[in-house]
Amino acid sequence: MKRILLSLIIALTLQNVMAQNAYYDALFLSQLSKENAQLVLDANSDYEQFNISTLQKSSLENLILFLDNPFDNSIEILKMDISQVKKAISDYNSFIKTIAQSEFNFDTYIHAKGFAAGASTAAILGLIPSALSGDFSLSAEDQTKILDGLTKYYAEEFKKAQLLTYMQTFESTIGEVGELQVLFPNTYEKLKNTNPSKFPELGDEYKEIFSQDLKALLDNLINHVENHKNTDDLERKLKFLNSTNIALIKSKPYYGSLKLSADISSKLVRNYHPVDLFNYLDFTYYKESYLTSANKLDEKLGLIFHGVNLFQRNLLDTTKTKSAQFSNVWLSHEEFNKINTLSEWNYFAGLIYQQDREFFKKVFFTPSTSSISTSQTQSIKKTYIKLLSSLNQIQEFRNNLNEDNLNENYVEYMKIITNVFQNANYNNDDISKFFTISNYSLQVYDNARSKDYSNSIHYVTLILNEFLGTNSTYLETMQQIDQYGTFMTDVINSEDSDEVKKVIKKHAAPPASFILKREYARTFSITGQPGYFISAESLEENWGFVSGITLPMGFEYTWKLKKGQENSASLGVFAQVIDLGAMLNFRVSDSTSTLPDKVEFSQIFSPGGSLTYGFKNSPVTLGLGYQFTPELRQVTLENGNETYPNGHRIFLRLAWDIPFLNIWKSKEK
Repeated sequence: MKRILLSLIIALTLQNVMAQNAYYDALFLSQLSKENAQLVLDANSDYEQFNISTLQKSSLENLILFLDNPFDNSIEILKMDISQVKKAISDYNSFIKTIAQSEFNFDTYIHAKGFAAGASTAAILGLIPSALSGDFSLSAEDQTKILDGLTKYYAEEFKKAQLLTYMQTFESTIGEVGELQVLFPNTYEKLKNTNPSKFPELGDEYKEIFSQDLKALLDNLINHVENHKNTDDLERKLKFLNSTNIALIKSKPYYGSLKLSADISSKLVRNYHPVDLFNYLDFTYYKESYLTSANKLDEKLGLIFHGVNLFQRNLLDTTKTKSAQFSNVWLSHEEFNKINTLSEWNYFAGLIYQQDREFFKKVFFTPSTSSISTSQTQSIKKTYIKLLSSLNQIQEFRNNLNEDNLNENYVEYMKIITNVFQNANYNNDDISKFFTISNYSLQVYDNARSKDYSNSIHYVTLILNEFLGTNSTYLETMQQIDQYGTFMTDVINSEDSDEVKKVIKKHAAPPASFILKREYARTFSITGQPGYFISAESLEENWGFVSGITLPMGFEYTWKLKKGQENSASLGVFAQVIDLGAMLNFRVSDSTSTLPDKVEFSQIFSPGGSLTYGFKNSPVTLGLGYQFTPELRQVTLENGNETYPNGHRIFLRLAWDIPFLNIWKSKEK
């Protein structure tokens, strides 16, 4: 690809601080050409290190149409953001400067030698016949640089796991495991509608999709339990969240508390003020009928919510002007203790009674006189002091939270709020199940709040254990959910493309465009197969056992073994020309140092042939064949002299299939 800095003169800088309008945009566009815009797009396609956003890409594409014909009706003007064009050009120039300043860039070197843009691969391979015939003008140093650039590429591919195979496996797995579809619905739809052989680099689009699913993990589970129907096509794919187990979950008397816990947690992570939360819970989950027939756990909780809200709103300190959302809102103990005479308590209790007579009678007593007894006063006072202590603890804890300690303490803050319901358990009902489930739920939502999803699957599993028990029928599926959930989490937390590559390297299985050989009936390609070999080798007329790293490069013709099948194993004939194994061995362990010796083409010339078997859904190949071994090995003779002998090798090779250039593929699959 041709590289130049795009000069936009001083006016570009001035325009960045001016209001954008047609006048200034026209001045800016007069300095551009279609070729300039295309350079940026080409760089985005050709280089992993250079990435532009989706909006920048669409802006450049529409800009090219505009520059060709400003009145073209096919132009999507809303997708042609001039500010994004400027940003893309600025990033492009920075990228080119970085390349120019590097000590040596392989692709730049090739172009400097006169090869056409985009012809690096063919150019390198085209050098080989000239090198072997002796009609070759490049110096030993130049040959070393070219070969080293080539092996750097393969060393990188050899060490990292690529995106394609992992995402293809993810798509295949999520298509067969119903629970993955339930918990990650957006991811499932995206993978289902994306061609596995054309997966883009993970970027903002995938981050957003992964984030949506992981944030809504518990909501997605509850939605499935509430709405799944036995007739769904999904039913046959479900391992444990099937109709039978859903009916079992719903039959539990504490199932309602799961929905309630998720609701509370979702409100708290959105920074609901406790006063607003108590009001919301009271309004949503309390019914007067519960006073006589509260059988299920969520009904008992509804009574508690109503009592907490009734009491807390009568403990608000209305004399103070609030300086912030979480400044003190409830009375202090000192202020509350100003009510100390029987008459004052009589008035206080009477006001509560008048607000909800039936509830007061259920929780406390039915007043029969114009005053209340000392024991009745103590009962009310005890309840209020206990509740006020919980409320004061909430606001004290919240006031101590700041930017430095918020993340590590927010879940404890949420637990303190829910523990108020324990202190307001007037009838001493067993509500322990609610606190078990709510604590798990709080952890799930707190992970979503802080974008730390690493333990989310774990807590969802614990919630399911409360309803289905710990059993082996779904542990394997939960491990799959955890595996892909962790991958999605790492992608979300990646800050740039380099970190995304580390994520892929950490999680994925290693391939490249080998997938074409497993999908199309026949293919022809220039291929490298880095891997490990064992062989019998003749060297200086002596046979012996040899093993090690190899990187043969050559031409391969393949046949898919099962035509018509979407993905199948393949059989190939591989004609190798060179073997960069010795250089690859060095590069795998050292990607920064220069090679210890000069390397010329004659030293890596290693013709041979092999039959290769490519495994289904994998870049791994098994090869059996013969090769003429290169000079790039030093042997010390008995007399002490050193030599670089040629030899003959019959080998068995286990390798990764990394096509360097796919020349042709058949139309049929």
